[in-house]
Amino acid sequence: MKKICLIAVLLGVLCSVNVLAGVTAGRMLYDDRDVQLWVTAGSISELSGHVQETTRTYYEVTGRFEDQADRENYSFEDFGMDGGYPTVGFAFENAGKYFTFHFAASFFQPDVSSVAVRNYYIGVDSISYNGVEYEYMRIPEGQAFTVDMFSGIFEIRGMYTPCTFSAGDSFHFTPYLNFGMFMLANNYDIDAGPATGVVKYLDPPEDFVENGQAEGSLIGGLPELGVGVEIRMGKPEKMNIVLRADYAGFQFSGDTGAFTSSDHREKDIDLDHVNVRISGQLEFPVWGDRCLTVGADWVNIETEAKVTSKEATVEEALARHERFDKDVEFSLTAVTARVGLTF
Repeated sequence: MKKICLIAVLLGVLCSVNVLAGVTAGRMLYDDRDVQLWVTAGSISELSGHVQETTRTYYEVTGRFEDQADRENYSFEDFGMDGGYPTVGFAFENAGKYFTFHFAASFFQPDVSSVAVRNYYIGVDSISYNGVEYEYMRIPEGQAFTVDMFSGIFEIRGMYTPCTFSAGDSFHFTPYLNFGMFMLANNYDIDAGPATGVVKYLDPPEDFVENGQAEGSLIGGLPELGVGVEIRMGKPEKMNIVLRADYAGFQFSGDTGAFTSSDHREKDIDLDHVNVRISGQLEFPVWGDRCLTVGADWVNIETEAKVTSKEATVEEALARHERFDKDVEFSLTAVTARVGLTF
């Protein structure tokens, strides 16, 4: 993140030197090409993630070191998820001389069918047994189950373009600062057959419905700050080739209170998030200065986090009864084609 800030400062200094030949303030704008609307289709070629439980402070302060072996490791592979999911969506962009707004949404359905390779203990929004609603379910080892999901990826970005470097009227190089928000939303239904009872798990114990049908949703988002460049080749009235490369990220060290309202389970967190995007498109004039656009994007997102217990006295650790510390990793790679119009 410090490197991004340094690049931003150098960019501002360089763009302020207006005596440089071929440097103009802001980005180059062509008539009827400042607003773009696309429909998109593609594939999530790689999707991986895992949560590895590490140590539990409660067991350390109570001398129950052997119980540390109860830690679990959950991954997308446990649910038969590894990628290859088709996506559809749309995107919108409004370019100004100094500021550009970009919004993109992509949707996919990673429905899976698998068999539990060990006992799965899962927190859900709702699962019912004998008319009573619970928040946890257990899928026992060897039980077949299905998961029907509907997921969405949303990106909101602003791009500040201080200047453009030009070579004649057919080559423009525009650096910019990139800031915005990455969001992932998921709605799911789990079907593990008829519910067969309620079992106790965890310390202190919680009620887990064995098998059954559960539903829930997950929504997460991270701010992003980065840099990018756009290269435009072509005359205003002709076909243009537009290439972009973006690097954005987010680093955070603090407590989980910034991400959850569960104050009684706040922990320390070290988070590192990186979003890299490379895109290109062709713009074909079709109605006056309006253009038909055809392009593609490659995106790679990597997120890592360490969630650890806060420093506490023995009395505080006993009172909190905290869960295991965790190492979390998430990775997504997608390729998307797009077709659109400029206005």
